[in-house]
Amino acid sequence: MKAQDIVKRITNEMLYDVIDKRTETLKEGLSDLRQDVSELRHEVTELRRRVEHVETRFDTLQSEINRRFEALDQKMDQRFSAIDQKFAAIDQKFADLNARIDQLYTAILNGRK
Repeated sequence: MKAQDIVKRITNEMLYDVIDKRTETLKEGLSDLRQDVSELRHEVTELRRRVEHVETRFDTLQSEINRRFEALDQKMDQRFSAIDQKFAAIDQKFADLNARIDQLYTAILNGRK
């Protein structure tokens, strides 16, 4: 074998060794990357689950708040209605009193004539 063939053979073997090592490194890197992607998918799935839970809780709270405001609105309407009825009764008493005063005043005036 010539020296040139030996060098060529050694160079090829070294090149194949470098390629094999680089391939192995890439395979390990790919394996690590796949593991990272798998972990990220799990984390994303967990985050989605948490977001759905928060959205559900928010919807529940919003419904509860709306229900309570509706109940409060109904109570206020009932109380305002009761107050309006009381004022109407007071207005009627004043109207009756004014009518009675007018009757008495008319009677007094008619009595003087």
